[in-house]
Amino acid sequence: MVRSFIAARPWIATIAIFCLFIGLWQVATTQSQSANTPDSEYARLMGASAGPKKSPLPTPYDVVERSVELGRTFFDSSNPNNLGLAWHILYSMGRVAVGFFLH
Repeated sequence: MVRSFIAARPWIATIAIFCLFIGLWQVATTQSQSANTPDSEYARLMGASAGPKKSPLPTPYDVVERSVELGRTFFDSSNPNNLGLAWHILYSMGRVAVGFFLH
C-alpha cells in the first residue's frame, strides 16, 4: 500500500498543479458582480450596450464547450462551405509535406 502511494506521488503532484492552474484561470476570468453591474443612470442612457462585460479571456468552461463543439464536427460539418476540421488539418499537412519535399 505504501509503495503504491510512493509510486503515485508524481501523478498526484501533476494533478494538483493542473487543478491549481484551472482554478487560477477561473479566478482570473471571473469578474466580481459589482464590476459587471453598470451605473443605473448610465445604463438607462446607453441602453443595451451598457450590459455586463465579459472578460477578454474565455473561462475554462467556455474552452471545453467549444472543444466539444469542434469535436462533434471534426470530420463533417453542417455548413456546406466547411468540410470539417479534419480535412483542414489534412490539407495543411499535405502542404507541409509538399514544402518539405520541394526543399
